[in-house]
Amino acid sequence: MAQRPQRVPAAPFPITVAQSDGVDLVIRLHGDENMHFVTTTDGYVIVEGENGDYFFGKVGKDNRIIPSKYRARNEELRNKKTLRYLRKMAKDERLKKDVFVFESYY
Repeated sequence: MAQRPQRVPAAPFPITVAQSDGVDLVIRLHGDENMHFVTTTDGYVIVEGENGDYFFGKVGKDNRIIPSKYRARNEELRNKKTLRYLRKMAKDERLKKDVFVFESYY
């Protein structure tokens, strides 16, 4: 009898990645190989940009989660403009559910 493959969950611990400007960013992976998203350690959804750096996510015109213009930083390294943006951005489960819905189609 064939066994169904098991889902592989994301790493349960924070991971440090280097941004292209040399600044380290601590991230958390959520989900598994089929449905997943990435956040900062304080819960903001982040998205990998074209250059491989992580940016805070936003909902695009087609309802996809896309990178904003704000490069992801650890809490202690965020500037005033980024903090203002984050106050407006969804940090709640709704955005994370949108990420899961998006990922499940691809």
